[in-house]
Amino acid sequence: MRLVPFAKRYARALLKLAEERGKIEETFQEINFFSKLLQENSRLRAYLITPEVDKQAKMKIISELLQNKFSDLFLNFIRLLILKNRQVYFAEIAQQFTQLYNQKMHRVNAKIISVIPLGDEILTEIKRYLPASLKADIMLENRTDADILGGFIIDIEGKAIDASLRQQLNDLKAGLKKKAITV
Repeated sequence: MRLVPFAKRYARALLKLAEERGKIEETFQEINFFSKLLQENSRLRAYLITPEVDKQAKMKIISELLQNKFSDLFLNFIRLLILKNRQVYFAEIAQQFTQLYNQKMHRVNAKIISVIPLGDEILTEIKRYLPASLKADIMLENRTDADILGGFIIDIEGKAIDASLRQQLNDLKAGLKKKAITV
């Protein structure tokens, strides 16, 4: 995902307004739902992004599609993005909003990569062993990757714990090369 300098400002402003109105959770749900809607509906996404359609037409279609499905706060936010020609960057703004929301709610996203999908019991057990120093609710997602050969990799917001068989074999190989050079 590209880095857009103003995305965090827009996300922070939306979060602040949502907090002032007591609608943080609702706004979080709306931003996620709208993100999925844009991902799944390429025609709507293309319509909002294309410069050939004027702002008023975009605002009209958004109002018709989303009225009574989204809060006025969220609808006004989308209208503002269209008015400022920032709707193209909605995905980046949504990502920044999610990060700010997770910080506010003391949530930490973590991924565990394994060769096979892990069951809920194992994931719950792993969450118990993750650092208590995080002082956060850990949202653990399981992904699979056969290339790690065995073991697992845990990624907690960019910091990795690599206990994969692939990494152990690479470490062993590097150690053997080092010994061969010194002998």
